[in-house]
Amino acid sequence: MNTAELAWCAGFLEGEGSFFWDTGNRTPKVQAGQKHDWPLLILKSRLGGQIYHSKGMFYWACSGKVAAGIS
Repeated sequence: MNTAELAWCAGFLEGEGSFFWDTGNRTPKVQAGQKHDWPLLILKSRLGGQIYHSKGMFYWACSGKVAAGIS
């Protein structure tokens, strides 16, 4: 990932993301939700994680070591 891609991911997650501790799994978690999937597809391609769809929204999430590296 180049510097511009890293900066885009950081800015997107700062504005749209949530960083928290999942007490059930005892692991860090990062997630973001959007009406359109394209920004989340960029996150997935650059950072990994999963995308899912629920109630008209798309969500990207990652946890564990990946989320700890992002936080």
